Amino acid sequence: LLTARVGDLVSRLSVGVLYMLHRLFSRVTIVRSRLSCPGKPWRWLVCDGFLGGPEAVSAATHLEHTFHKLCDLEGQEFTIVECVPTSRLVSMAFAHFISSCNDGAARDETSSLQQLTVADADKTDSQEEAAASP
Repeated sequence: LLTARVGDLVSRLSVGVLYMLHRLFSRVTIVRSRLSCPGKPWRWLVCDGFLGGPEAVSAATHLEHTFHKLCDLEGQEFTIVECVPTSRLVSMAFAHFISSCNDGAARDETSSLQQLTVADADKTDSQEEAAASP
């Protein structure tokens, strides 16, 4: 079982990492905690059911190699664009997975922001009523 807090899942880098994890685990789920601060992008990535086998070993080796490259660059200014070539990310099954993850995140975020708007309107109404009372 692997869990990690993630923010953005739309950049080529984050989608590439997600692709690698999708190859390593039988189930990859992205959830937003109801306790998360509305307006913040944080979600939880939960990976379960390590697959093993040659493909998983290859993906794990690639991730480890990428991690070591990043460690070698520590203290230097650099920008990482991708860890997996874009051509590998275009399979229909994976594109559907990413799309549904981001759609779900957008729905959750919209719901959280609507709740904030309602709470703010209620607070404003209460303050106006209190100010109007003698």
